Amino acid sequence: MQLSHLLQIEKTGMKLNKELFSSSVLFTACLVLWPVFMAIAQPLGTLAEKFQWIMQNQTLFKAQFFLAFLISPSLIYMMLSQLKAIHGHLNKSDMPE
Repeated sequence: MQLSHLLQIEKTGMKLNKELFSSSVLFTACLVLWPVFMAIAQPLGTLAEKFQWIMQNQTLFKAQFFLAFLISPSLIYMMLSQLKAIHGHLNKSDMPE
């Protein structure tokens, strides 16, 4: 194999590792922060008091929904990164020496 071809394979592997790392950090951050925001944004009291609390803390309530929204895309990104890494690993092992 040519040296340039080996360097290209190594560069691709490093890029895939960065994608896997960034996707897992994104997914973990969303998964950890969402229950924290749920616990903070839990209104107490009667129904009228709960509505009043939500009206006063709309930013926190919207942040909770935004984090819940990010869980699915970050999971999909992580899965696609893993599939790309597996596919890249299989292609490297199939190459003739």
